[in-house]
Amino acid sequence: MVGSKIVIYTDHASIKYLLRKADSKPWLIRWILLLQEFDLVIRDKKGSENVVADHLSRLVNEEVTLMEAEIKDKFPDESLFLIAERPWFADMANSKAAGIIPKDLTWQQRKKFFHDVRFYIWDDSHLFKVGVDNLLRRCVTSEEAKGIL
Repeated sequence: MVGSKIVIYTDHASIKYLLRKADSKPWLIRWILLLQEFDLVIRDKKGSENVVADHLSRLVNEEVTLMEAEIKDKFPDESLFLIAERPWFADMANSKAAGIIPKDLTWQQRKKFFHDVRFYIWDDSHLFKVGVDNLLRRCVTSEEAKGIL
């Protein structure tokens, strides 16, 4: 869909003006911004002429009826890159990428940190560790590791 022109035939004439509406509620503006990422053309077509849309609008969902359905004000992509817990290598990545050193370290922990950070390499949003066999291994979170296996 990205990069191609999309023509939407609908029997809801008011949806044509959705993308041109200047002042709206925040939840509506979020939907407008999401739709503006695509090259959309919305055309009005009477319900009697638009057989496909007419058929789909009359389907009954046994799980949730339209009266019980609520508008979800959260996009699924908002939590796509959300990190639930701090990765084990966050301090090393911050040190290599931005030069940030943890402030709550004792003298011994700080010395060990500077010793260990020598074996890490930051390359374009990925952190690698040089192993004892001189092989580079990418540092991943436990969730990523579960997906790899």
